[in-house]
Parts: sequence; structure tokens; C-alpha cells
Amino acid sequence: MRTAQELSPFDRGTLVVWKIGNVVGWSLVALAAGLLVQILVLNVAFLFDKWWNVSIGQEANFGSLVLAGAVIGSVIGRRIFRSAGPIAGGLAALHGLVLLGPTYWGLSGALAPAIGSEFVVAILFALRGWRVRPLALRGGRLPR
Repeated sequence: MRTAQELSPFDRGTLVVWKIGNVVGWSLVALAAGLLVQILVLNVAFLFDKWWNVSIGQEANFGSLVLAGAVIGSVIGRRIFRSAGPIAGGLAALHGLVLLGPTYWGLSGALAPAIGSEFVVAILFALRGWRVRPLALRGGRLPR
């Protein structure tokens, strides 16, 4: 493959569009997967409460946010070309504060530690997923 200096303006533009599309597309997939995991965990907690009269609402909120962070970090770490950690952290914060914050602020006073845990877990899973990828897929240089 040619170096970036040898590429035509059209080819460089194609690479820029691909990189932006990569981040936006996989970010949407990661957010959707995180929301799905959270909905599933909260529904299971509801079933525990309904069928066995065991209330695990607070723990289920915390666990669902942490699992959502793990899913978001895993998807981002395995699919994003560069800067997997900051992107996963930003998406976890978006998921916890913007998408779910207004829904849960009245229910739980301890939501901030849960969102912080989601943020940290997302970054750790993203960095772990990014490191196990081959060097060529991490945007690094191959040894000469």
C-alpha cells in the first residue's frame, strides 16, 4: 500500500470518510448493545421481584450499568481503528448520563458511582480488546 503522501486527494478523502464512518457506526452499535444488555438485566430483576418477591432493584441497576459498560467497551475495543479507550469512555458516559440519567435520577441516589463504574469498565474492556488485535489493525506500524 502507498504511504499517505503518495495518495491522491480522492483516496485521502475516502480514508477520512471511512474513519469517521467506522467510529460513528460502531459507536451506534455499541450503544444499542449496551442498552439491550441493560434492558435484559432490568427485566430479569423485575421477574425476580414479581415471581419470587426478591427485590434486587438497586443491585440490578448497578449491575446493568456495569455490564452495559463491558459490552460497550468490548465492541469499541474490537472494532474502532484508534483511540478505543477515550471513545468507549465517552460512550459509557453518554449512555449513563444522557440516555439513562433522566429516567433513573429519581429512583436511585447512588447512580453516580454506578455510572463511574460503567465508565471505568468500558475503558478497561476497550483497551483490553484493542490490545489483542493484530498490530496492523491497531493503526500501528509493522516492524521493518
